[in-house]
Formats: sequence, structure tokens, C-alpha cells
Amino acid sequence: MRRFAFLILLIGFCHRATFTPMGTPELEFKRGKAYFDKKDYKRAIKSFESLIFNFPGSKLVDDAQLYVAKSHLLLKHYDQADLEAQFLIENFPRSEYVEEAYIIRARALYATLPSYKRDQSRTEETIKLLERFIEAYPSSKFLGEAREILYHCRSRVARKALTNGLFYKKRGDLDAAIIYFQLVIDRYPETPSAREARYNLARIMEKRLRIDEARRHYTELADSLDEWGKKAKERLERIEK
Repeated sequence: MRRFAFLILLIGFCHRATFTPMGTPELEFKRGKAYFDKKDYKRAIKSFESLIFNFPGSKLVDDAQLYVAKSHLLLKHYDQADLEAQFLIENFPRSEYVEEAYIIRARALYATLPSYKRDQSRTEETIKLLERFIEAYPSSKFLGEAREILYHCRSRVARKALTNGLFYKKRGDLDAAIIYFQLVIDRYPETPSAREARYNLARIMEKRLRIDEARRHYTELADSLDEWGKKAKERLERIEK
């Protein structure tokens, strides 16, 4: 709250200098929405922030806060959009816009995620946010989008773990490779990486003459026409010879 109070004071100073507030929150919101609809998001932000500063008791404050977050998102100010949406969630928990604020946060975080080859802490943060949202709002109109973003985030983390497994397999550290392949299979079974991980795990089992385990993994894959299904069928044919 201390941080926000400072920001509000700073905003207020800027508005007094460069942006004349309207006489009522309704007029200010109307002006901000007009700017927003014209895709003049910078002026829209100024107008909505003017409403928040000059009419803090208005019932339109959470509406304005949502549009501040949406405007920053559309300007690709992703970190600021995340902060503004988070502020709405934390300070207006009963607002009708909380669900949309969660999705704005998810969109903003997802837009700044690093390559799967890099540290995935931010991706894990996004996953936790989306899981909280899905649990709290199972009937939300944003549920489909939340699940889609969650799937892509989980696929990214799974790809990172798969890459680690392939690295250790290439080095000959098969015990470490098994750990990563099994992790992908167990935690991220719905992702594309899970099938590749299962195939590579089966190859290790076959190499170690654990044929029953290899056969089980190959059989899991063989019902598909994708790359790993075709390769699994070939390995099964060799095993059965």
C-alpha cells in the first residue's frame, strides 16, 4: 500500500501539470473509455488514473483499474500490466473484474516467458497463477483461455526437463537421464515432450536388458501415428524377433 500511495501521489502531480481532470468520475471514465476505444492507450491510462486519484471512493475505481491494466497490456508494457492487474486482484477482491485481471496477468507473464532452454522460474510462477485461477473460478468465461495458456506453459517446462534428460543420455549418464524422462512422463503426461521422453526411457530400458519395461513403454506409444509411435512399433518388432 505504501508503494501504491507513492505512485498515486506521483500520478496526481503529473495530472495537475499536464492532464485536467473531469468534474465527475462518470465523465472521467467516459473520456478514458473513448481514448481506449480509439486505441489511444497512453491517454486512456492518464484518464483512468485521473479517476483513481481524484475520485478514490467512486464505484468506477475498479473499472478504471482494469482498463489501466488492459491498456498497458495492449501497449506491450507487460511488467506494468501484470502489476496493475495484480493490484486489482489484491485490493478489489470482490470486484466483478477479478477474473479478467487474472487473465491479464497470465497474458502479460506468458508474453515475457524465456526460451525453454533458460531458467523456467517465471513459467512456474505463471503455472501456479493459472492453477489458482482455475481452482477458484471453475465456471469462468476465461477458463478456456486459462487452460490453453497453462498447457503451453506446462509444455515449456516439460521441454526443458526433456532437454536435460537428452543431455544426460548423450553424456552416458543414464541414471540421471532416467530421472528426467520419468519426471516428464509423470508430471506432464499431456504434453508432446512426454511421448519423446517415454521413447527415450524405453530405449534405455532396452539397452539395460529390462525388456518387459521397454516393451511396456513402446506399447504405450505404438497406438499413435506420430514419430514416436512409428519408432516404438519398429522397436517392438525387433524385440519380438
